Amino acid sequence: MTHTMNKLLSVGYSLERVIEMVTIRPAEIMRLPKLGTLAVGNYADLTIFKEQAIHQTLVDSHDVTRTLKRGIQVAV
Repeated sequence: MTHTMNKLLSVGYSLERVIEMVTIRPAEIMRLPKLGTLAVGNYADLTIFKEQAIHQTLVDSHDVTRTLKRGIQVAV
C-alpha cells in the first residue's frame, strides 16, 4: 500500500488527497458505508503511517522513473 501511496505523492497529490484515495473513495465506490472513515458504529481497521525523508525510485506504467525524497512508511 505504501508503494502505491508514494507513487501518488510523487506525481503531486497531497498527503491528505492520497489518504482519501485509499480510504474514503474505495469504500464509497464499493458502497460500504461503515468503512473508510472513523466514526462511532463504523468498523475500524487502522494502519499507522509516518511521513519521513526516504530515497525511493518509482517507475510508473509508462516506464517513467521518479525519485522520491519524502514519502510515507508504516510506523509500526
